[in-house]
Amino acid sequence: MTGPILQINTEPGWRGGEQQTLHLAQGLAESAAVVVVGLESGALIRRAAAAGLETATVPTDRGLRGVRALRSLVRSLQPEIVHAHASKSHQLARMAGVGSGASLVVTRRVAFPLKRGPVARWKYVRGVAAYGAISQAVRRELMAGGVPADRIAVIPSAEDFAAIDAADPADLSELGLPDGAFCVLHAGALTAEKNHELLFAAWPDIKARHPRAHLLIAGAGSREAELKRLAASLSLADIHWLGFRSDIHSVIKQADLFLNTSRSEGLCSSLIQVRRCGVPIVATAVGGVPEVVEDEVSGLLIQSDDASGLASAACRVIEDRDMMTIRTHVSSDMDRFTVAHMVAGYRDLYAQL
Repeated sequence: MTGPILQINTEPGWRGGEQQTLHLAQGLAESAAVVVVGLESGALIRRAAAAGLETATVPTDRGLRGVRALRSLVRSLQPEIVHAHASKSHQLARMAGVGSGASLVVTRRVAFPLKRGPVARWKYVRGVAAYGAISQAVRRELMAGGVPADRIAVIPSAEDFAAIDAADPADLSELGLPDGAFCVLHAGALTAEKNHELLFAAWPDIKARHPRAHLLIAGAGSREAELKRLAASLSLADIHWLGFRSDIHSVIKQADLFLNTSRSEGLCSSLIQVRRCGVPIVATAVGGVPEVVEDEVSGLLIQSDDASGLASAACRVIEDRDMMTIRTHVSSDMDRFTVAHMVAGYRDLYAQL
C-alpha cells in the first residue's frame, strides 16, 4: 500500500468498539502507515495520541462540516483503505469518500437487521468494498440485508491477553463486603440492550437461596440514574455500583461468577475477558454470545428474558464447586480472540482489496 490506512471512529466515549479500534491501529502500525481519525473531543483520539499513533480529527460526525473535513483529509492523505468503525463513522466515511478511489472497509459490531430502502442500500451495500463482521451472527444479518457473502470476512473482536494476565485482583475493600461474600459481577454499559431488568428480576431469588451473594455492577451509561432508582424501588439487597472501571480486568479477577443479561450482542468482548480470567459465566444465548461461550463447556447459556432460568443457572454454579472449577481460560479456541489474530485478519482483508 502506498497511502496510509485511515481508521475512523467518531464515537465520543470509550466502550468496547473504541478499544477494538485502538488495538487494531496499534497492531497495523507495526508494519504500515496508520492514521486514527476521530472527534476532536473524543476519548479515542486522546488514547491513540498517547500510544504514539498519528491522529487526525473532524469537528463532528454529522452534517456538512464533518463530511467536508473528512473529505479534505482523504484528499490530502490519499489512503487506499478507509476503515470505518460504528454506524455514524460508516455514514460519514461513505459520504466523504465518494470519488476518492479509496476502498471503504466497515467493521460491523452489532447483530441488528440492516435498514431497508434505497438510502440504506447506498450506505450498506453499494459503497462498501468489504465488511469485517465480529461474529457469524453479525455476518448472517449483513447477508440478510443484501450484502454479498464474498464481501464479508468474520474477524472476531480481540483482547490483550498479556494485559489481562498481568492484572492483579482489584482492591474492593471500599465496598465493605463481609468475609465469605460470593461476588456476582455484571459489567457493561448501563444501556437498554444490556437488559439490567433481567438481572434485577433474578436477583431476589439468587439472594434468597444464597445470602452470601453480593451483586457488583460495573459500568456507566445513559441509564445509570434510572437503573439506580429501579433497584432502590425493588428494595434489592447487597447491590454495589462500581461505575466505570479502567481496571476491569482486576475487578473480574475478584468475581466468583459473571452474569451477562443482554438482549443483543454482536459478540461481547467482556465474555472473552472473563473466560481468560477463568471466572464462571452465565449468559443469555443472543447474537454472537454462543460463539464465545459454549453451553455446559465454557459457561451456561439461558434464553433471553428468562429470569427464572438466570437465577437457576446462577445458583447451580454457586452450589456446584465442580461446575465452577471446569470453567477455564486454558482452551485452544481462545487463540482466535487475540489481537494478533484480529490484526492478521484485517491485513488479509486489505490485501484482497
